[in-house]
Amino acid sequence: GAAAAPPASALGAMALHTVFCAECTTYFDWKSAGVFWSHRAVGMPGPITRLLACSPAQQLEYPARSMAMGRTFVHPNFADNPRTNETSGSYNKPASVMFWIREARPVEEYVLFIDADMLLRAPLDPPSLGGQRGG
Repeated sequence: GAAAAPPASALGAMALHTVFCAECTTYFDWKSAGVFWSHRAVGMPGPITRLLACSPAQQLEYPARSMAMGRTFVHPNFADNPRTNETSGSYNKPASVMFWIREARPVEEYVLFIDADMLLRAPLDPPSLGGQRGG
């Protein structure tokens, strides 16, 4: 038989905010397009924001159409870390969360943090999954 529709979420549209990290590159643009698309396609409640790591030089060259593909919060790119003289994109994930929380000040009750290579297959409802306030 046909699959039953998922139960309607008790979440209001502003109770959940989905975020994901990316960098100012065409490689991440393809991933970002997929994440934004899947968020819309499954009817995920709440907003979605791309946390975009861009150096000043990258921002000058980054296409406007790429910036406009969805809600985007831009922060400094820490892939080339001047404090440690290391090169690793892994510094961008904690930096993006720190800058976004500090500067954007999200108001939603839940934040869903996914990776840029993830696609959503169905809306998520944190309370029905056991989600609760951290301590």
